[in-house]
Amino acid sequence: MSDLALVNGRVITMNPAQPAAEAVLARAGRIAHVGSTAEVASLRAAPAETIDLRGRVVLPGFIDTHVHLTSTGLAKQGPFLDDCRSIPEVLARLKGYPYGQKTIFRAAGLDISCLEENRFPTRWELDEVFGDHLAYVVSREGHAGIVNSRTLAYLSLPEDVPGLDRDQTTGAPNGVLRSLAWEMTAQKITPLFDIDGWFADLPAVMEDALRVGITTIHALDGGWVADMVYGYREMAPLKIVLYYQTMDVEDVLALGLPRIGGCLLVDGSLGPRTAALSEPYADDPFNYGVLYFTDEDLTSFVYRVHAAGLQLSMHAIGDRAIEQLITAYESALAALPRPDHRHRIEHFGLATPEQIRRAARLGLHIAVQPAAVHVWGGEGNMLWQRLGPARYKQASRLSACLDAGIVAGGGSDSYVMPMNPLLGIQAAANRGPDGLALDMYRAIALYTAAAARLAFEEGEKGSITPGRAADFVVLEDDPFLVKRHEIKDIPVVTTIVDGEVKYAATGT
Repeated sequence: MSDLALVNGRVITMNPAQPAAEAVLARAGRIAHVGSTAEVASLRAAPAETIDLRGRVVLPGFIDTHVHLTSTGLAKQGPFLDDCRSIPEVLARLKGYPYGQKTIFRAAGLDISCLEENRFPTRWELDEVFGDHLAYVVSREGHAGIVNSRTLAYLSLPEDVPGLDRDQTTGAPNGVLRSLAWEMTAQKITPLFDIDGWFADLPAVMEDALRVGITTIHALDGGWVADMVYGYREMAPLKIVLYYQTMDVEDVLALGLPRIGGCLLVDGSLGPRTAALSEPYADDPFNYGVLYFTDEDLTSFVYRVHAAGLQLSMHAIGDRAIEQLITAYESALAALPRPDHRHRIEHFGLATPEQIRRAARLGLHIAVQPAAVHVWGGEGNMLWQRLGPARYKQASRLSACLDAGIVAGGGSDSYVMPMNPLLGIQAAANRGPDGLALDMYRAIALYTAAAARLAFEEGEKGSITPGRAADFVVLEDDPFLVKRHEIKDIPVVTTIVDGEVKYAATGT
């Protein structure tokens, strides 16, 4: 591997010891030198590849700390409905796809908060499109969905399963599935996926990530699909950190993985009103959401993972779920103190001030998705509808979390939101529900230096520092200088992984 020299640029290192430079030299996939163009030119060994940045900006390669790799690939096998604005538009979009070519047809991205009707379609409406063919539609946040009558019959769900919505007039199941009904559906439907097609789509998913400057993703996947991701890591053009979504501690230990979990659900999400809240939903006053564990079961599982020496990551959005998970972490750490465990909470969306303080004291790390507030936030939008104006202002207190000393890494939650760190940086750097924006350095750190810490990789990546991996993203413009609402539109020019150019924009 020849040397790679990036010269005549603005290098934002995210390394406090050397915050800025104009050139960087990579050798054998590692960063060999950070300094001036003259220094790098004198140190590069022939043969060497030189990229003249012509004033462009270099950052450490972006890290996306929350990607559902399986679902992101599967989303390419059917329509994504996030731009639909009515149920007739949803049905028309579905009719335009060749669903008969698949054992089961899957569509994703349906956001009912954007529909005129502000509700899910019913199974009878889906029957008009799919007839007797197996089909289901996933809500945008992935915690609810709709099936047609044929699929509902195939599932054979228990009549009393929580989350099986019913028609208010007839009492018959209407095909809308939430909470446990949706979890059971996902388990029964997964074996019907076109896995060959999914595996064939993985290169396109990788290209999507590289195109936006991502050099590492944290893949949150479970079951036998996670086994495929585990094997795929070695051939992927970027770096994959696997968070195995399972409760089988022994299986993870046998694989030699240092971590377990990801989106192991403590509660649901706000869209379908399954995130567990201490006060009811503003637009559903008898609904407090869903907890998926008893206190005893969660405490037992957290302790088993902690005692095994693994890092644990679990999903908790509502304050009631966050309380349950923090309490379980407190119990495990009191029984078996362990420094620098870096147990994670995914989302941490409605944490109270006291929960933020406790999480900081415990040394918990959080994986956050600022783009979700960018998409669903604002007066009248989904988060406002679910929480009401007062609670909405208390949501996603990212600035308060960082001020308390919590380490936070940014992610997309793809396929829920697109993999796009610049969008996340823009969202974090603008006013959130609490009115407190992050400064630009801390916003970028979410996807670089801080993100690396979430997987114990700060000695390997996250900053442009000699000895670390030569993972870089080259941007056309400087996020510190452009208008804050234009950060997401900064073109990614080049993405480099281990000193090799993996993506270059046309014409560069």
